[in-house]
Amino acid sequence: MSTWFLLVSTFSMLPLLLKDDLLMPTVVTVMAFFIACATSFSIFEKTSEEELQLKSFSISVRKYLPCFTFLPRVIQHLCLMSIITMVLLTLMAVTLDPPQKFPDLFSVLVCFVSCLKFLFFLVYFNTVIMWDSKSGRHQKKIE
Repeated sequence: MSTWFLLVSTFSMLPLLLKDDLLMPTVVTVMAFFIACATSFSIFEKTSEEELQLKSFSISVRKYLPCFTFLPRVIQHLCLMSIITMVLLTLMAVTLDPPQKFPDLFSVLVCFVSCLKFLFFLVYFNTVIMWDSKSGRHQKKIE
């Protein structure tokens, strides 16, 4: 998840990178980072609830919805769709000219997509923290 977050963070700066002519160094750096993460971590392999730190959350939800077993696959598909969206928007911003009526179209699209992803990360990380504290795994014993 942190790899995905870092990719989205870099993508959100795309309008500034284009303005300052820093797109090529950023693309090279992001590609190197992505390749290093893809070879070091199991980004494209089967992801479990434990790896996503959502085991206690899933157990709590399964009390009410027993068929709730699809969360790791959904997050993995969201990550893949997110990366594809970021690549496509980057290519569109670089190769296409925006319409005359909407000169900031690509910048607004980048900001909108990034905002949606950051809201997803806000919900995800807060869910991890809240269910982790409810399970009491990291609470210190008071003697």
